[in-house]
Amino acid sequence: MCQNIHLHHCSKGFITYCKACKHIQMAFGNAAICFTMEEYLNFCDYILQFYPKYDKTSFAREIWIPTTSRTVCLLLSGKELYDLQEILKTAQSSLELIKLLENIEKQQN
Repeated sequence: MCQNIHLHHCSKGFITYCKACKHIQMAFGNAAICFTMEEYLNFCDYILQFYPKYDKTSFAREIWIPTTSRTVCLLLSGKELYDLQEILKTAQSSLELIKLLENIEKQQN
């Protein structure tokens, strides 16, 4: 059974981590994606390096972002991409803390 921990939650979406299955669930706008840990980390790296090419104030949805599904892409504006990056940064910090605590727990057992 899933044991979800919220890494980040706001009006634009959320990111959770399941301690049981080690998957990450992300909802942003009207999209929801479930990632393995490796997929999520690759997605984060891609998104966080993507931004410099786009205007963070633009509302024109013209940025196509691939997902783990070959047939599904996110279509975002520069503003939405910026918002997604901010959510991912916060979630990454939370995930790093959780992983650290899990390692400490393993060492104590």
